[in-house]
Amino acid sequence: MHKSLGNVVAPEEVIGKYGADVLRLWVCASDYSQDVRLGPEILKRIADAYFRFRNTLRFALGNLFDFEPDRNAVPYERLTELERFMLHRLAELVDKVTEAYEEFDYPSVFQTLQRFCAIDLSAFYFDVLKDRLYCESADDLRRRGAQTVLWEFAKALCVMLFPVISHTAEEAWQHLPQWQGKPESVALSDWLKPPSFWRDEKLAERWSQLLRVREEVNRALEVAKTERRVVNPLEAKVTLLTDGALADFLKDFTVSLSEIFIVSQVAIQTDSVAPNALPAEGFPNLRICVTLAPGEKCARCWQRQESVGKDKDYPNLCQRCAKVLRLLLHSLS
Repeated sequence: MHKSLGNVVAPEEVIGKYGADVLRLWVCASDYSQDVRLGPEILKRIADAYFRFRNTLRFALGNLFDFEPDRNAVPYERLTELERFMLHRLAELVDKVTEAYEEFDYPSVFQTLQRFCAIDLSAFYFDVLKDRLYCESADDLRRRGAQTVLWEFAKALCVMLFPVISHTAEEAWQHLPQWQGKPESVALSDWLKPPSFWRDEKLAERWSQLLRVREEVNRALEVAKTERRVVNPLEAKVTLLTDGALADFLKDFTVSLSEIFIVSQVAIQTDSVAPNALPAEGFPNLRICVTLAPGEKCARCWQRQESVGKDKDYPNLCQRCAKVLRLLLHSLS
């Protein structure tokens, strides 16, 4: 930029249009070992990244509205393996971000946090959580466990983002639920030191393979949508046709596969032939069949379940949702 050419972008203009944190984020994302560039398209991309961070924090905070850490936090040993896997991923994230800060590699800080929020959280964990956060009873152990991990993520993101988007991180910190010993400001918080028991390499390997299966299922669901066999993947039944070690591996998960794949039902079959079964690209002995799940659509969770219509008080709800609603009404009476 040169004043004589009149192509200078004044900081005041950026702050006026996007806010100070977007300008700070641009500084962090810029590779200072090369010529640093700034322009409308670059600022638009940075603003998009900023809103990714902000929306990640907003999702976590929005689902902690009834969570009191000192009373509701679930101990690690009672968390589902999905939550324990995500805590392992959080510990890995802290390691990478800490190393990048120590080496003054701010573009890596930006890229690592952006990738994690977009892929690990938004595209996976947050999507999987929505059913239990919105449909289970308030004090359900799995829901409280999910809130416990969301709380850990929100705290950690505030600390890791504070050097970059200070105003947003502080704003989010002030809206976190109170807990004993909570610093008055994120600026007064110590740097992150995840507990050693969060790290579980064997669990991470299991879930890495399951996520590869999930990618294959998502591909099959997209094909089924294109062929109009299902409209909404949430209403689908996924049949995994496999045998041997892979079948045993899938049956070993304690977390419901329908929850991980975000469908109504999942079946694992070892000796059946199904029409429209799609061969998996990454697993030679896996084929995936997608059909409309049997039963009717629940008006509350939107899943198709055969239990819909069997509850005389709530004929348009599945068994799970009818039970939750009954508990809710009982607590209010």
